[in-house]
Amino acid sequence: MSRQTLPHRCSPLPLVAALCAVAPLAAWIPLSAGEAPPLLQPPKPVAPRAGEIAEVRIEGTKNVNPDRVRFIISTRAGKLLDPQALADDVRAIERMGPFTNTRSDIIRNGDGSVTVVFQVTEQPYVSAVDYANLDYFQKSGLEKSVETRAGGWLNPLILENDRRAIEAYFQDKGYRFAAVKALTQDDRGNVSVIFDVDLGQEINVGRVVYQGLPAKVFPRQLDATLLNGPGMPYHPELMPFDQGALVRAIQDQGWLDAKLKSTTVENFDYVRPLTDR
Repeated sequence: MSRQTLPHRCSPLPLVAALCAVAPLAAWIPLSAGEAPPLLQPPKPVAPRAGEIAEVRIEGTKNVNPDRVRFIISTRAGKLLDPQALADDVRAIERMGPFTNTRSDIIRNGDGSVTVVFQVTEQPYVSAVDYANLDYFQKSGLEKSVETRAGGWLNPLILENDRRAIEAYFQDKGYRFAAVKALTQDDRGNVSVIFDVDLGQEINVGRVVYQGLPAKVFPRQLDATLLNGPGMPYHPELMPFDQGALVRAIQDQGWLDAKLKSTTVENFDYVRPLTDR
């Protein structure tokens, strides 16, 4: 039986060692004497496009951080100038609440780019709203006609609308000579609003006319139950109480199904009869 000799396999370890030995030589680049190593050249600046926005500035803020304004606008550095986007951004800034009289200015730079500046007027913070010269009943329900509220921002246009709304509110209630002034006072950096209400000349009740009274129910008996009785100062806010008292007074006399159909108030210059003077 013949014996075959297998060829000898070389171990791969010397090859790995040889490669490891060559690797440092590949990283070493010989330089001649006095030769400086090559320097990396900085990239050449790219010229901006015509109309490209180089910077967006927010000017006029006091307590509000300008970054809050930048967050809601679409105008950004690096974009091309878009007039429609500027108009939308101005409306978005106005809707924030603290700002009014917002406008956008465009500055043309020498390299063809532009700088956009949003000019804003920051409104003061309203700390309190009060109504002078009014009692509890006269103030009741008045807040529904007013938009200026504590915790919001003072807008001069809205404040004027509120002043007119309060005047109309009391004039509709019978105070034909009502006048309102909107006053503001500094409150430690904020502002408090006071609506000074003058209801004008007091209006008195001339007479009360009853229509459709049941038999043996006399007007003088009913007049005694009214807060707005004849000869007394007229208070429109007390009319619901008088209407309820009138129905109860008739029901107490036996007319249990009595109801009040309607109430009409007529304003006129009343002249007292000679017998009452």
